[in-house]
Amino acid sequence: MSTSIILYCSHFHQVDDDVAAGKRSPIVRLGTQRGAALLPWLCGVAYGSVLMSVALGLMPTGTLLVFGSLPFAIKLCLYVREHHDRPPKVSSSKFIAVAMHFWSGLLLGFGFLA
Repeated sequence: MSTSIILYCSHFHQVDDDVAAGKRSPIVRLGTQRGAALLPWLCGVAYGSVLMSVALGLMPTGTLLVFGSLPFAIKLCLYVREHHDRPPKVSSSKFIAVAMHFWSGLLLGFGFLA
């Protein structure tokens, strides 16, 4: 899911180019404002799926370490909400998403090892 969030965020700064090329990316279809409003839900699915998996006994309790990466998800959602309509500024959102992906994956892995 976090990989998909990186790809999703990479579309915000390309809207004009995508429209000109006839591409129908998620952000072209939704618009940048609604796309930014959807991002917290996508992050919620990523973290909620771990929480649900632990609750159902499908994953060990240690995987809750993934929530240590939540500050990156919050930063990402706030950043995109603020800059969704400014391509030069929002283009760096994918780097915040990469940080979220890196830390969530690392912490999830440590959680499995623990």
